[in-house]
Amino acid sequence: MHFCVDNKNFANMKNVVGQTPRGEDFFPREGIINKIYRRLESGAHVFLAAPRRVGKTSIMRYMEDHPRPGFHFVYIITESAHDSEAFYQKLLDELLKSAALTNLAKQKEKVSGLVKSIIEKVEKVKIAGIEVNLQRKAAETYQAAFEKFIAEYNDGENMLVIMVDEFPQTVENIKIKHGEAEAQTFLRLNREQRQQANQNVRFIYTGSIGLPAVVKKLTSTSVINDLNVVDILPLTPEEAEDLTQRLLNRYQVKYKPEMVGYLLSKIKWLIPFHIQLAAQELIDVFETTNQPLDEASVDRAFAQLLNVRNDIYFEHYYTRLELAFPKSQHGFITMLLDRLAKQDSLSQDAVNALAAEHQLSDSLEAILEALVYDGYFHFDKSINAYRFNSYLLQSWWDKKNLR
Repeated sequence: MHFCVDNKNFANMKNVVGQTPRGEDFFPREGIINKIYRRLESGAHVFLAAPRRVGKTSIMRYMEDHPRPGFHFVYIITESAHDSEAFYQKLLDELLKSAALTNLAKQKEKVSGLVKSIIEKVEKVKIAGIEVNLQRKAAETYQAAFEKFIAEYNDGENMLVIMVDEFPQTVENIKIKHGEAEAQTFLRLNREQRQQANQNVRFIYTGSIGLPAVVKKLTSTSVINDLNVVDILPLTPEEAEDLTQRLLNRYQVKYKPEMVGYLLSKIKWLIPFHIQLAAQELIDVFETTNQPLDEASVDRAFAQLLNVRNDIYFEHYYTRLELAFPKSQHGFITMLLDRLAKQDSLSQDAVNALAAEHQLSDSLEAILEALVYDGYFHFDKSINAYRFNSYLLQSWWDKKNLR
């Protein structure tokens, strides 16, 4: 009997679950990375479109850590920003302390002078904020300081790419705290800033909720039609097999060759995070049994994955619904997902009928678009019905209802 274990590669990629893999722990996704660079080189601003856990953040951090010549990346997450000024303060704070801008300022006198002038402007903003008895001048805002920076940055050689993670959530935060009009203004303002930015400044936006769905609820999608969309797709079967083997080989796990194919057929939705989760359990099974992994080992690992201790990896799919959708839609969405988990698939007619029962026919298209983007399910054309993307999520959802 032949068992697989590759001692040449086991020292490299660690199985990082729950955190962002970086360095040697990042699984290379050259096809997507090449596509992003092509968009940037053509002068586009980019939106990375994908549900959570598909690998958007890992890709951005890899590009930040390993920029190609002529590019500098700064990764900024703005999930905590609940108003426009907090958003621009976050951008400036992270930019000014970033390794990319610090190094450029040391090498380029023009960049150094711009950084010093922005720091002075930021200090005036802080002073204006303290002087509560004086009306703050329009020029004494983080927004004004940021606009000055992106308009004047140009070292003649390098493109500075500002990567904004959780941008759609920031828009949602502003809408909740300040109302729809303020969120609309924020979106229009960001579009204007992209148009007015120096050609050596580019933006990449992404988030764990869909920007188009967020925008459609507020205003015309024209406020984001200047963004070039890059879809972050699941791994190909070949990539998924490669990743699985790297993770198992890292820990010198022995396994039967056919086990990998069986594992991937059960996972179905081949996103890196779900493969990492399954590999974590498989490694535990191997260390417990000290026997080469086979199909029965995969079944055992999947049973362990649905243990209560792993709820932390799936619970956000459940709690997210309360944050992303109005209360009037919760009953319909929960029932839809419950039935999908139990029945494996639902036809369009069945979904339409369920929406009609809840008096949500007019809202159905927007609801389905948001749920599809957020990674819950997809429309399977081969059977003309909706199905969960992930067998793991489907099984967890069904089991949750039995607890």
